[in-house]
Amino acid sequence: MNAECSIDNELLEEVAALAEDSRQVVESASDVVVNQSSIEQAHDALDLRDNVVERTSEIDDLLIDEAPSEAYLLTRILDSVIRTSKYGGNIAEIAIQSSLLSPSDRNSSSLERPYRS
Repeated sequence: MNAECSIDNELLEEVAALAEDSRQVVESASDVVVNQSSIEQAHDALDLRDNVVERTSEIDDLLIDEAPSEAYLLTRILDSVIRTSKYGGNIAEIAIQSSLLSPSDRNSSSLERPYRS
């Protein structure tokens, strides 16, 4: 933000922390898929996703009191933070679903071709 921005520094720090947590959701979930880490890590990623979405929504509600242009900018950022968290959650869900498949199902051609022809 520029020097003329009047958004509270605490609020900006909270948004930055949420963005970091959002990226952590993606990293943790991806680690489960790529490195076959524990499924508990996927569940932790889902919990963090839920926390990020909840906290982000609370901040979004606080922006009603901000100047319109500043609220607009932060709302756009918060929307991206939520979207990133949800994408990470999707990855975590894939990891959990994959863990429920038997080894023969994991090697099945149906997983290689997500769409039936």
